[in-house]
Amino acid sequence: MSLIRKTLIFLAGGALVCAATANANEIFRENFEFPNVTETTEPKFTSERRPGAWVVGPINPDTGNLVYGAERQGIVDAVNNAFSASVGNNQAYAFRYTASPQIVSSEAAFRITLEEGSVYTLSFDVQQDRNDNEDPSVAMGYDAYILAFNPGADRGEDLGGKKRDMPDKEHTILGQATGTVDAGPSFSRVTLTYTGLPADSEHFGKDIGIAFKDLWMGNPDSNISSGVIDNINFTVDRIPEPSALVFGILALCAGFRRRCCS
Repeated sequence: MSLIRKTLIFLAGGALVCAATANANEIFRENFEFPNVTETTEPKFTSERRPGAWVVGPINPDTGNLVYGAERQGIVDAVNNAFSASVGNNQAYAFRYTASPQIVSSEAAFRITLEEGSVYTLSFDVQQDRNDNEDPSVAMGYDAYILAFNPGADRGEDLGGKKRDMPDKEHTILGQATGTVDAGPSFSRVTLTYTGLPADSEHFGKDIGIAFKDLWMGNPDSNISSGVIDNINFTVDRIPEPSALVFGILALCAGFRRRCCS
């Protein structure tokens, strides 16, 4: 899906033309409706509950296996009141172990690189996970990322904390959205936006990725974990080179002049 944003430009003589100033492209979409799963009250999160466009982690680099607790994540169904779904929106993704599970977009899911001036937007729905033995009156959390990866980076490594740059890691956190969602029958929409800035020039050309991690909103009396996530969209809004923009304006002007003089 491609959306063209236009700017109105007044020329000499009051002529009105429009020139494309940015091209917003949907790069990735995920609704977790495939693979179809059979829900149980306490599902066993085996591999069939893990969508193929994601790297499920964190992965222990020494063993190649998921770290303790990271296996407790995967696709869940609205059956058994895991969450409240609209028609056709029957599955979502759940994290059910405190602070460990995460999913990172695989290298094969999409291949785009960080460019100066481009705007990267991650949006998703989040709702309280009501099938995790949690107090339905207590808020649950979400933790989303826009990342830059070194070439061939290990996407199963732990995303770690909230530090922007971690030299020992193969990724850099460009943007992060954390928060809570209260109890309720509807999903809440969350949007995270990052713009390629000159200050991040050392990361230009690196692969862009997105990720979600369990955010433990714990308190002394209970383990309050993340809500379910669904309906993920990732877009990039590329700003054309000034020369290309000028050429486009001149072409429009020429066309307008021909129509006026014919």
